[in-house]
Amino acid sequence: MYIITIILLCTGGWMKYTPVWWLSFLNIFPGLAIIAYWLNKYLRYPHRVELRELVFLCAEAVCIVVSIYFMAIARADGWLLISQYIIAGIQLAAAILFLLFILLFKIKKLF
Repeated sequence: MYIITIILLCTGGWMKYTPVWWLSFLNIFPGLAIIAYWLNKYLRYPHRVELRELVFLCAEAVCIVVSIYFMAIARADGWLLISQYIIAGIQLAAAILFLLFILLFKIKKLF
């Protein structure tokens, strides 16, 4: 359902060239879920934080900040609209890859 919703919002907004406000909401939720999952895992099993984890968490934090900024301003600039579509595309590709990974390797849950 998430994948279909992202595809529909991206194509609808791209064809009309209008800002899609719902897309920024959908960009926030995966970032928050990833950060909450990492915090929950880290608090249960403390470990040494690696650089790749920090880079990934910072990238998700940037996605969240850009999406909140997109919702907060009255008009959407060109770079802001493009960044929303890029963030949505990256998260869509990640969701599809995780889904294929789960389906191909017969895994019941990802983590």
